[in-house]
Amino acid sequence: MVSIHTQFHPKASNNSLRGMQINLHHSETATDNFNQLTMEIAIDISFIQEPYMYQNQVIGTSRKYTIFACGNGRMRPVIVVANKQIDALLKSQLSEEHIVVVEIIQGNLKFIAASIYLDIANETTTDRYKTENILQFAKGRGLVVAMDSNAR
Repeated sequence: MVSIHTQFHPKASNNSLRGMQINLHHSETATDNFNQLTMEIAIDISFIQEPYMYQNQVIGTSRKYTIFACGNGRMRPVIVVANKQIDALLKSQLSEEHIVVVEIIQGNLKFIAASIYLDIANETTTDRYKTENILQFAKGRGLVVAMDSNAR
């Protein structure tokens, strides 16, 4: 679990968010446990790799949460925003099946959030290029990245 505090963004006030990264391995049971844990410890933002899916749709997470995903196939990463006080916007120009990038705003706290799944079958140069694009986009804004990199 990660706490996202205002020290990441110099202009922010007393805002803070609770975040978590988890790989659910496409498991229904793990997704049920994720939902329970998210409620019990008040997680605001979750960075999930390999979510539970059915017919290319992320399923099993609470309908109260906002799910950000990209792609038409088997999406590997998603970002789940459980806190309704958070404004979040998908950055579709940077997002795809293996990368989800969202701009997060809560009060004066503003940053870019990325959930990334680097498939071992992909070329490392392609993944590096995509990651560099995110870094360039987030320059000066604050950035939180959660990644499953398959031991790269």
